Amino acid sequence: MPLSEAEADLARISSRQRSDHSLDRLAHIAEGAEVSVSLVVNGLFFYGDIAPPRAWAERFDEAMETGLRGAEARMAAQGESAEGNPIFQAIRSNPLSEIAEAGFRERVDLPGGVESATGGKADWEIGELPDELARRVIANEAPYPVVTLRNAEIAVPGGPTAEVGTIRVLTHHVAAWWLGRPGPSR
Repeated sequence: MPLSEAEADLARISSRQRSDHSLDRLAHIAEGAEVSVSLVVNGLFFYGDIAPPRAWAERFDEAMETGLRGAEARMAAQGESAEGNPIFQAIRSNPLSEIAEAGFRERVDLPGGVESATGGKADWEIGELPDELARRVIANEAPYPVVTLRNAEIAVPGGPTAEVGTIRVLTHHVAAWWLGRPGPSR
């Protein structure tokens, strides 16, 4: 199906409304480097190490598996079997970490597809791309609307700090940010 005029218009509008993607870029390279940041979000301070999006997915998968094991134990205590349960099988066969990895690979591979389709032009337009590639570009325009922090803490100004582990923050809620964490040990 050809790219509709509305899809092309939305892509053009989106390309002109990009904001500071520095946090996005840090998240993109977080795979091999530990980068600590401090964020101001709705008047609270968030401190943590930027992590790739799959770090959150892995924690989610662990929590789901813990929940499934608990449900299986409760079923066994009632004399029921969870063996072959289609809901349990569906959850276990579609881990969020694999979905996140596929999305990450898509974002990594996409620029090569665009470069190939445009002959390496830097100032290409969405209409120059094959329809399917254009749709993939549109879908990935904001690849990291969320930043994932590991070893995260949240602090109320002048108040206590709470360790929260792994957390995701919508980047459009970040009012300010800087590299590093406060305190002499960091």
